[in-house]
Amino acid sequence: MIETTAATTNGDTVCPELMTKVVAPLLSWISESPDTGHQNQHSIVVEIAKATAAVFSKLDTETQGQYLKPVFDRYSAIALDPDNTSDPLCQLLPLYSALVCACTPQTKLPVEDLSRYLGGLASAALKTTSAVHRDVSFEIIAATINKANAGTRGELTKSVLECADKVESGVAHILLRHWLARALVNCNDKAGYECVRWLLGQITQGSMYSTEAAEGFNIILGNHDWSVTPATHGVFKLLSKQRFYATVVPEITSSFKSASDDKIKANLLVVLTHSVQHMPKSVLMSGIEDVVPLLLSAIRLTSGSLKAASIRTITMVVLETPDTLMSKVSSSIIPLLIGSLTYSDAANTVQVRQATLDALSLVPEKYAYSVIHGARRDVLRALVKARDDRKRLVRADAVKAYNKWLNFGDI
Repeated sequence: MIETTAATTNGDTVCPELMTKVVAPLLSWISESPDTGHQNQHSIVVEIAKATAAVFSKLDTETQGQYLKPVFDRYSAIALDPDNTSDPLCQLLPLYSALVCACTPQTKLPVEDLSRYLGGLASAALKTTSAVHRDVSFEIIAATINKANAGTRGELTKSVLECADKVESGVAHILLRHWLARALVNCNDKAGYECVRWLLGQITQGSMYSTEAAEGFNIILGNHDWSVTPATHGVFKLLSKQRFYATVVPEITSSFKSASDDKIKANLLVVLTHSVQHMPKSVLMSGIEDVVPLLLSAIRLTSGSLKAASIRTITMVVLETPDTLMSKVSSSIIPLLIGSLTYSDAANTVQVRQATLDALSLVPEKYAYSVIHGARRDVLRALVKARDDRKRLVRADAVKAYNKWLNFGDI
């Protein structure tokens, strides 16, 4: 496999070699190996696509244009056809996406009508049964709209949504809004917030796809391998995350307080967790008092990576502004953390238990003995059990936390 960091410094030399000696044999292998596990093939294609994006993003605009023409000739028909999922080229579509998304804003895509092209991609993505085809289409749409100038951006967004409205609604419609929001929010385009509010509406109204609407918020601000990223020339305007936090988090908080349905509340907590975990520390600390109660609810009601993210955010608050949590640390936070150490609970993944132990290790450093002494015995009991956890890394973290709490009382 090509070392991406090395390849990016020598894109002009590596790119032809990558195309002829990696991509071409990969297509032959996929065509001739129908019995190979699809997931294994996809994983290999994605890894090569990452390297391709890293290399291609370093080429100048003219050179990128030279490579794009044959790529579009070969892949665009497949990308625009929702029914041709059996073609081996369909499995290589992530490579197509990586190349298109890695273009500079000045690189002109070899299509006669960009608006019609993106609309066609949206229509195909909404109809196809292939998740790979769908995701690739949304990646290209998002990257292209994000890099367009302000006037063109509005026209392209309108075209994509008009094509989407002609197709029967489904989960793909929800994902399309997430990707459009990613493209537009990061460049401070107000249309991005229209998508966000549309998604929040799906959640607060308890629609059929409210869970997918909530989970997909990770797409808007989360990391991606090549679509709308700084490394692939994505447009990120100054203070875009601050604006998102100031605009969206109060709406989430207000909706949560007014909601009576438990499912709606749980989905809003998912949205909140996805939103705050990607915020810079300086942004998150602004108005954190209003967010903390919801984060504590998220620890109770979510699981896995979302629960771990909520615990890590609470840990950040303990580290940066411990006084903010002074009244809650002994009565609310520590009991929640103790409950998050139980490995027999499926919600408490290894990731959750490690995040919990990090938080518990920090508490004695940030609070006086008089504040948390009432919880000390319960914490030590929980940590004794955690030292027998099934995972070695968790056991090691538990020993460190136990020693801190044990010594904390001997003063």
